[in-house]
Amino acid sequence: MNGLTVQPDERTTELDAALELTPPAGEDLIDHLGRIRCASRYHMEAGRAILRVVERYEAACVDRDGDTPAIRQQARGTAYQYMADVASLSRDTIKLYARCYEKFGDSWDAIVHLTLSDMQLLLPASVDDDLIAHIVEARKFDPNLRREEVKTIVRECRAGRRLTKGTS
Repeated sequence: MNGLTVQPDERTTELDAALELTPPAGEDLIDHLGRIRCASRYHMEAGRAILRVVERYEAACVDRDGDTPAIRQQARGTAYQYMADVASLSRDTIKLYARCYEKFGDSWDAIVHLTLSDMQLLLPASVDDDLIAHIVEARKFDPNLRREEVKTIVRECRAGRRLTKGTS
């Protein structure tokens, strides 16, 4: 032995601990993501699992280092990167799944009818619940809408709102 011992990085150890407690009831995140990958709404289930890990790691960092915006941002960034590495997905994909779950996770209609592509179009903060409901209804009417068609509907709805706001 050369006398050198490798100590696990404190953050990695905390992330590993957070992963041990995540979906469902302690199941390994990577195994969980692999099993649900074939599901039609994989991105939503993955987003839920990712957010659970991020929130737990963020809470551990806040407890350890104090509650500041910088600590929270660094914790979230570290957790996203760690999950991207272990899940062999890009960090952007990990964040996309988490953002989709944050915005659409409490709307059963959105989960059932919107595609990941639709959700990406509807993620900006400027998109309100009325526009989301309109796209959900359009998807219910025609589940085979192409992305360009959904973009057109979004543009038309926004243009219509500008016209009605200007005339009142």
